[in-house]
Amino acid sequence: MVNFTLGTVDIVIMILYTVAMIVYGLYKGKRESSEDYFLAGRNMMWPVVGISLFAANISSTTLVGLAGDAYSTGISVFNYEWFAVVILIFFSIFFLPFYLSSKVYTMPEFLERRFDVRSRYYFSFTTIIGNVLIETAAPLYIGAVIFEQVFPGVSSWVIILLLAVAAAAYTIPGGLSSVVHTEVIQAILLIIGSIILTFYTLDAVGGWDNVIAAMTKKHEAGILPNSPDDMLTLIRPMNDTAVPWTGLITGVPILGFYFWANNQFMVQRTLSAKT
Repeated sequence: MVNFTLGTVDIVIMILYTVAMIVYGLYKGKRESSEDYFLAGRNMMWPVVGISLFAANISSTTLVGLAGDAYSTGISVFNYEWFAVVILIFFSIFFLPFYLSSKVYTMPEFLERRFDVRSRYYFSFTTIIGNVLIETAAPLYIGAVIFEQVFPGVSSWVIILLLAVAAAAYTIPGGLSSVVHTEVIQAILLIIGSIILTFYTLDAVGGWDNVIAAMTKKHEAGILPNSPDDMLTLIRPMNDTAVPWTGLITGVPILGFYFWANNQFMVQRTLSAKT
């Protein structure tokens, strides 16, 4: 593997970006009331909410994790992403109006009103565990894996701690408003950076035809389990070990409805909408 090195300009840009995000996040923070802190005053416009949802979903786990899984098993792993289009439309029409009209702050609070206090405590417990061990831990770990490539002498625990402190520096004092507004900027940078990365990556390997040729050789050598045709197919056979087509009916919708329509991590952003 090629050893990456950062110049002085690179390090200065990274530091300035981090400081700018913290300052901007604190500037956009709202702390006058609990509604301001947890739901940004319920005053967010739809473009901001939409971009915030995109940024919250497209993190290091997507750019690194899904890309790595696609390299190993094929693009069928992205069924989780495109299926969100269907789920979000359903969520916006049938779920979200009830959430907004109830004026709740959290999903567990809504479940208590709909059912009872036991459902609230149960869902609160599972949400906290899931968000800590999955939604927070995975991006921090993958971020550390990336930074270890450019700072090989720094311990992964130190990197994780610095990433967590940088995020907490504006999210804890500023609340949801800080998170949403900084995510808008980060989403734009993610899109631009991904486009640039895609162009230079394809250029470095000699174009798409060379990608297919390399996949074919690795498949013939037994390194990749699937052929290029199989790896570039979204709908996979029932015996597929990664994402069989039956999973698109019985598995992916369940995961999608939890993540997009019930998970506090995502739904909280929609609760901040003005209407």
